Amino acid sequence: MGFLSWLSFSKKRIDYDIRQIVNASTRSAIGRVSGRQTYDKWEQPFSWYDKAVIPRDSYKSKEVMENLKIIRDLNPDASMAIWNLLRLANSSHELEVISKTGVVDKKATDLLNEYAKNVGKLYGGGADQLINVLLLTSYTQGAIALEVELSENIDEVVDFHAVDPSTLDFKRDEETREINLVQKQIDGTYKVLNQETVFYYPLDPDVSDPHGRSPILPVLQIVFFQIEVLKDLKKVVHHQGHKRFDIKILEEAIIENMPDEIKFQGPEAVRDYVQGYVQEIQEQMNDLEPDADFFHTDSVEIGMTGGNSNSANLDITRVIDVINQQIVTSLKQLPILLGRNEGSTETHGTIQWQIYVKGIESVQRGIKRLLERAYNVVLQIHGIQGTTKLTFDEIPTTDRKVDAEAEQIETTTKIAQVQQGWIDNDEAALDMVGHEAVNEPVRVSAPTAVDSGAGEGEQTGNDSQTDSGDQTDEEGSRRLKKKSSLLDRMKMIM
Repeated sequence: MGFLSWLSFSKKRIDYDIRQIVNASTRSAIGRVSGRQTYDKWEQPFSWYDKAVIPRDSYKSKEVMENLKIIRDLNPDASMAIWNLLRLANSSHELEVISKTGVVDKKATDLLNEYAKNVGKLYGGGADQLINVLLLTSYTQGAIALEVELSENIDEVVDFHAVDPSTLDFKRDEETREINLVQKQIDGTYKVLNQETVFYYPLDPDVSDPHGRSPILPVLQIVFFQIEVLKDLKKVVHHQGHKRFDIKILEEAIIENMPDEIKFQGPEAVRDYVQGYVQEIQEQMNDLEPDADFFHTDSVEIGMTGGNSNSANLDITRVIDVINQQIVTSLKQLPILLGRNEGSTETHGTIQWQIYVKGIESVQRGIKRLLERAYNVVLQIHGIQGTTKLTFDEIPTTDRKVDAEAEQIETTTKIAQVQQGWIDNDEAALDMVGHEAVNEPVRVSAPTAVDSGAGEGEQTGNDSQTDSGDQTDEEGSRRLKKKSSLLDRMKMIM
């Protein structure tokens, strides 16, 4: 027994030593690769990028953003897309403060709601108006920025200010290697902003690019193409769509009426005579008033031409349809929201609407994060321990009638499962209403199929009273009918 104990001790000792060696080796291996091993494109050696400031792509510059603002406000489709977004995304919201215990702090919530009435003073005051500004910026530039202004004594929040994201940049600190949010000053220097009071949130940022991506940036390409097409279409309409005078000058009449002295002077004299004759007629026709009559010799014939918009070589409708489709896609909209009624099934329409709402919710998420951080600063200034929770009203994506019918089917299924003993009443209540049952289940009458089976069984039972030997068979048949009817009912439900 002593030898076995010594052997067991030796084995444990060896296992311990091996574990220590493996642990030390692992730490040593990890230590050799500590820190970041990769580099971003703007900080790689021998790159053309300025290693201090993270550069913007050319299509994300301030000039491009200004062009987007112009198109957003002047183009009818882009303006309609903005209108739809602001009305759907900013219907209403709720503001709460959650304490460390996980419950709503009513006093702190009332405090923030009072602040919410006065923030964004530049835009008329009120969080709703400020949210509109942030939504507009996010949809246009693909980023939002917000600054919390504090009083000189840092004991009060003065206001919330929306900041133009195109005026902000990111710069790496050469000493700490941290990325700072900066703003270029008039003298060309960069001011490091306090990220405890100035917040930046990009929409769908790319790798090594924290600036964000504008959702409507592709509209630039198609809008410029649309403008060119409309200009060309205008020329076509003027040239082919309207009737014009067809003035014909008869050469034979000119020859017959030409004086003999002109004919004998040579080709130059004839050419000057003809050109002067034609020019005189042109001036006469150009000087006519819209309601003037024509007076001319028989050497001039006047007719009408044009006015035929049907051309085998021109199908402008198909070109316009392609442009419209491109505009709808670039603005991240549904055709019906831009006044284009395209055929779609109810199922496809519902799916398209759900996808569109998800896009709105992604934009709302950035606003939510930014305002929650700003309101948390208010709580810190007042010494309140808690977390702000901002919730936008949910945008309906389904039909209430369809939802009610689905809930009715689910309820019927749960009742059947409870009656069959598959689940208990509390489990069914948790699935349906989110809490345990508050009372015992009410026994509902069986469906028609079961009633029909039971009635037949009872009648058979009454008939079999005259024959006691067949009573057992009749009861067995009745039970089989009940079971069969119940199974049919469960198939219909599920």
